[in-house]
Amino acid sequence: MPVVVNGARIGSVEIVAEPRDEIAEVWSNTVALGAVAFSVNVAVIGILYVLFGRVLDPLTGVARGLADLERRNYRVRLPRPQAQELAAITDRFNALAQALDALRGENEALNHRLITAQDDERRRTALELHDEVGPNLFGLKANATSIATAAAELEGQAARKMTERVRDILAIIEELQTINRSMLNRLRPMALGHVPLRDVLCELVRDRARQHPQIDFSVCADNLMRSYGDSIDLTIYRCLQESLTNVIRHAQAKHVAIELGEAMSEPNANANGTSQLTLTVRDDGCGIDPMAAPGFGLSGMQERAQALGGSCKVDSATGCGTSVRIVIPLHETRS
Repeated sequence: MPVVVNGARIGSVEIVAEPRDEIAEVWSNTVALGAVAFSVNVAVIGILYVLFGRVLDPLTGVARGLADLERRNYRVRLPRPQAQELAAITDRFNALAQALDALRGENEALNHRLITAQDDERRRTALELHDEVGPNLFGLKANATSIATAAAELEGQAARKMTERVRDILAIIEELQTINRSMLNRLRPMALGHVPLRDVLCELVRDRARQHPQIDFSVCADNLMRSYGDSIDLTIYRCLQESLTNVIRHAQAKHVAIELGEAMSEPNANANGTSQLTLTVRDDGCGIDPMAAPGFGLSGMQERAQALGGSCKVDSATGCGTSVRIVIPLHETRS
C-alpha cells in the first residue's frame, strides 16, 4: 500500500498475512467446544443409563425369572415394580409361576399315587404267588417225590417208565419254583422292609456279580438308616436294579461303582438346605448315544424319583461311561 505525505508519495507498506494466529484461535475454540460437548454427552449418557437402568431393571428380573422357570424352579417370585406397565408383566409372571408350581404339585401327587398303586398291586401279586403258588408247587413236589419213592419199590418196565416220568415232573416243578422265586424278586423283594436297606442292595449287587463275573462291582453305602419308608426303599431298589440292568445289557463296562448315602442339599433363595438320599451308579462303559431316545427304564426311574419330589440325572458321553444320579429329599417322618 502506498504511503503519501502532503500529497507526495514517500514510499509503500507491504502487509503480509500470518494465518497461524487465526488457526490457533479457531483450534482453541474448537477444543473448548469439543470438551464441553464431550462433557455434556457423557453426562447425558450417564443420566440415560441410570434412568433406563432403573426402568429396565424389572425386565432383567423377568429374564432371570424365566431362566429359573426353564430350570423348573417354579417357586420363584418377582418383586412388583412401581411402573404400572412393568408391574402388570410382573404380576402375570408371578401368576404363571404359581400356576406351574401348583400343576407340578398335582402331577407329583398323581405320580406318587400311581406308583403307590402299582407297588401295592405288585405287593398283592407277590403275596399271592408266595402264599398260593409256592405251597401248591411244594405240594406237587412232595407228591411227585412220594410217587417216585413208591415207583422205586416196583419192578418191571412200567416202574422204570413211571420213575422217568416222575423225574421229568420233578424237573418241571423245580423250574417252576425257580421262575416263581424270580417273579417274586422282580415284583417285590420279600426282604425289603424286613432286612436293612443296605443289606438288600448289597445282596442285589452280589447277585449281579455272580451272574456276570467279568464286571467288577463296588459298593459304598455307609451311615444309612435301616429303612427310609416303603416308598423310598422300593424306589432306591428299583432304580439300582434298572441301572445295573442297563449297564449289563448296553454299557460293555468293566467296572461299576455304586454309592449311596445321605447328604445335605445346598440352600437357595427359596429354601434352606434339607437332608437328601443320593444314589449314584457310575460305569466305565461305552456311554449313551446322545441321539438315542431315552428308554422306558430311564423314564421309569425319573417318574419314581419325581413322584417323591426328587430328581434323576443321567450324565453320559460316547466312550466316556455313564453316571446315573438319583436324589430323593428326606423328611422328618423317616422309618
